[in-house]
Amino acid sequence: MGPPAKAGEPTYRLTDFEAHYPYLDITPNEDSEPVEDPSRVGIRYTTSWADGIYPGVAICRFDVFDSEGNVMGSLVGDVESLVPVAEGRGWTPIEAYEAPSKVEGVCTAGHRATDSAGYDFANVEIVDGAPANDTLIVADVGWKTDERPGTQTCAARLVDATGDATVTSFTIDALEEHVPIALIPNRFKGGHVVGLSCEPFS
Repeated sequence: MGPPAKAGEPTYRLTDFEAHYPYLDITPNEDSEPVEDPSRVGIRYTTSWADGIYPGVAICRFDVFDSEGNVMGSLVGDVESLVPVAEGRGWTPIEAYEAPSKVEGVCTAGHRATDSAGYDFANVEIVDGAPANDTLIVADVGWKTDERPGTQTCAARLVDATGDATVTSFTIDALEEHVPIALIPNRFKGGHVVGLSCEPFS
């Protein structure tokens, strides 16, 4: 990871750390009881936008310390939050073999895509999202440049089977692939999308 963000640079403040040892792993089967993993500790935390400005994606480092102040384990990863304050993010596992006495975290300056980056959409259609009986907009998603656009706010103009129209908004962060891009009201089953545009999230 690069250097921590300087004063005035858009980034995330990491606060209100909690730790749970051993880590409770639910990945083997989400329908079963969590499995204790004594090789890891779970942490969660609150993120907030420094100076109230959306930072985009930042690289953050988390360290867990023993009672003597030694680093027992660390984790570096991307962090993004679309809300100014996100409480209780986690639980994030970090390799450690005892309960930590302290958790700290710091982030680099955030990165946002340039204004030229954006999404193109093709083969846009409204489909049934079985088995949950949802209604979805799906599309072939492309990037306008080689730069990943990141999170963007989009608006879709929908027309239902009776001809009534409305605009729905959603956020997207997608690779170049054919994917569902929005969940919409069921009354638009059998309808179609007549307009779709996006702009950088802010």
